[in-house]
Amino acid sequence: MMAIGLARLLQDAIDHVAYSVDRETQAILSVLRLVPESRSKQAAESLAGLIDGVRRFGEEQTGRVHHAADRRALELGLSVPVQPSAAQDPQVNEASRIIVRRRRFGTLTAGRHPPLTNVKAILQEHGTRISNNGSLTGVTDSATLPKSST
Repeated sequence: MMAIGLARLLQDAIDHVAYSVDRETQAILSVLRLVPESRSKQAAESLAGLIDGVRRFGEEQTGRVHHAADRRALELGLSVPVQPSAAQDPQVNEASRIIVRRRRFGTLTAGRHPPLTNVKAILQEHGTRISNNGSLTGVTDSATLPKSST
C-alpha cells in the first residue's frame, strides 16, 4: 500500500513539474506578440536560451523528485527505483463520453449575470454624445454619472 502511495506521489510531482515548465514556456513565448513581425524570428531565437533553461530546470527537478522517492522507498524497505503511477479516477471514463452541445447559435451568456450595459446609451442619457470620430461632446461632471454596482 505504501508503494502505491509513493508511486502516485511521484507521478503527481512529475506532472506538476511538467505543467510548470509548460506554463513558464508559454509565458516566455507570449512576449512574441509584442514584437513587430519583421523582428519576430530574431526575438524567438533570443528567447530560445530562456526556454532551454526552463526545460533543463524542469528535468533537474524531475531528477530530484525521482531521487527523493527512491530514497524514501529505501527508508520504508520498498523496491527501488520507484515507478510513477497515475491514480485511476473512476469519473474519467464517464467524463470522456460527455459531449457538450449548444442548443442554439449566438452569444454565450455568463449565467445569471446581466449583459454589459450599453455605454453609449448611458452617456447620451446624461447629456454626453459620442461624435463620429469617437470623441465625447458635452461631457458631464463625473458626479452625475451613475455609480457602478461592482
